Amino acid sequence: MQLPTISRTALKDVGSTAGGTVFDVKLTECPQALNGQQVGLFFESGGTVDYTSGNLFAYRADSQGVEQVPQTKADNVQANLDGSAIHLGRNKGAQAAQTFLVSQTAGSSTYGATLRYLACYIRSGAGSIVAGNLRSQVGFSVMYP
Repeated sequence: MQLPTISRTALKDVGSTAGGTVFDVKLTECPQALNGQQVGLFFESGGTVDYTSGNLFAYRADSQGVEQVPQTKADNVQANLDGSAIHLGRNKGAQAAQTFLVSQTAGSSTYGATLRYLACYIRSGAGSIVAGNLRSQVGFSVMYP
């Protein structure tokens, strides 16, 4: 998914966010045994995860959106999921990620869930922000009972 272009001034103070964009992860064809159960995503650890803030490091990209090699972290801006620290990469009990209810799909005999999240830019430091294209990523696994 792609966040919108924002002005550097949109991120005035450390912790301020901008460019919020909703994205969905849709689970379909779930077993009937999951009907009424909670499911969620477990966000995996990796090189893009800032374990201190719970955000994702943003990396500079070229005008086509391709990461620069070697990867260069953007200064004082990161990507945030869900408007608060999800504690990416920690065990599932400490992660504080949302869960969603599996239900029968309207007009169908199948079951599923729509997991809705919000991604945005977040000011992570007091220094200057350099304009440019940024990229990040995080792996995830689906958690279910």
